[in-house]
Amino acid sequence: MKQIALVALACIVLGSCDKYKDYQRGFIMDSGDITVNGCGYLLKLNGGGFVKPVYLNSAFQHDNMKVKVKLVLNGKKDTCDMGMAIYNEAIIEDIVRDND
Repeated sequence: MKQIALVALACIVLGSCDKYKDYQRGFIMDSGDITVNGCGYLLKLNGGGFVKPVYLNSAFQHDNMKVKVKLVLNGKKDTCDMGMAIYNEAIIEDIVRDND
């Protein structure tokens, strides 16, 4: 009985070790200066699509930086590039550099 409990405990502990399980992978894309028809920094998600962060810390404002990000879509849209592109806005809850 102790062995079963020990195995169950190990499964629970090992299963919860991935603190990034609710994060999405992607990379930062600098689409250009927003004052010159660009969209600023976007997140290109590995699952497909782009989102426009409401705020992106300057430590992550680097083109092609791979990241893991936990975000929430706020329901708003952002237009840029002379109104030709529409992106969902996202609030970044947490972001880390992806070194994997």
